[in-house]
Amino acid sequence: MLSLPSHLVILANIAVDTVVVVDIGYQEAVVNPVCHGFPMIQAWQVLPIGTEAIHNKLRTLLSSNNTEIQNLSEETLEDIKVRSCFVTEK
Repeated sequence: MLSLPSHLVILANIAVDTVVVVDIGYQEAVVNPVCHGFPMIQAWQVLPIGTEAIHNKLRTLLSSNNTEIQNLSEETLEDIKVRSCFVTEK
């Protein structure tokens, strides 16, 4: 098995050598700028916010607007999040 750093995989997929890689996980987001194929380590950032924040906000909004939805399972919330929360170009 070949192991590649995430920034190289992104570069291969979009055929460019300078990007800002934003990897949003459940508990944190990692921002890694890459210039001419080399990661700019000094500009690398980790932010303590991820999809968990969206998950919690979605639960709060749904339960505050409808008392019948108070006890949604984690799987149902995840399904709603995956189907309706997305990022698009401006």
